Amino acid sequence: MNLTCRLRISRNALAWVAAGAIALPSVARACATCFGSPDDAMTRSADLMILTMMGITVAVLGGFVVLFATWRQRINRLEQKRVGTDQPTQTMEEMAS
Repeated sequence: MNLTCRLRISRNALAWVAAGAIALPSVARACATCFGSPDDAMTRSADLMILTMMGITVAVLGGFVVLFATWRQRINRLEQKRVGTDQPTQTMEEMAS
């Protein structure tokens, strides 16, 4: 089956689905969550779920920001100590021995 035949079949299938949705609108109607009924319990719980997931995401990303800020402060303190004592920097080989 070549690409042209596949595209023709998919276009025909899409046309049949669209025709069915127009002919039978009750079948094409969305559920209360998708349709957006604000008083429905599913809609309220979906909204709370979205807010919870956003809160978790913000908390994790905030944790990374704090982690990187802490690392930066530690690096700056170590650099200040090294510059203040005028010690030469060590190579990796010297540090390993």
